[in-house]
Amino acid sequence: MKLTLQLVFTFFLVGSVQVVMGQTILPGDLDILLGESWKGNLEYLDYGSNEKVSIPVEISVNKENGSEYMMQFRYNNEPQANSTEKIKIREQGAFLNDEEVISRTRESEKLIIKTIANGEDNGKTGKFYFTYELSPNQFMISKKVVYDGEEDGFIRNEFILSR
Repeated sequence: MKLTLQLVFTFFLVGSVQVVMGQTILPGDLDILLGESWKGNLEYLDYGSNEKVSIPVEISVNKENGSEYMMQFRYNNEPQANSTEKIKIREQGAFLNDEEVISRTRESEKLIIKTIANGEDNGKTGKFYFTYELSPNQFMISKKVVYDGEEDGFIRNEFILSR
């Protein structure tokens, strides 16, 4: 009986380690974003009108050190919205800033990273589900919002870019 429990525990532990390892970003995963600027559109659901809006955007990514990246957002038609955001891979790849990595998959040349975070949107708390799709010539970031107490969510914004 003792040996059986030890074997069950060992299989459980090995299985748990494999699941955790599958939920991390590897060093250099975001390096594909470096180089030539990304150009495309930010599509977002407007808070006031509840209509989808699309504006042109250009994003440049630079690496600060082994786990930090600087993303510069430039909106030619709305320069007051230009911004810089630091992306830091934390806790051995388990987090992107405060977003917990829930999956990392590869489809041919495309890397798909999914994360989750708690937050507030339009005065309501909820969960944010982010999807990052990275390939040599395509880059997409999607943010889905699911308010607390609700099952269905909606896409708040998406960056759809190419180079």
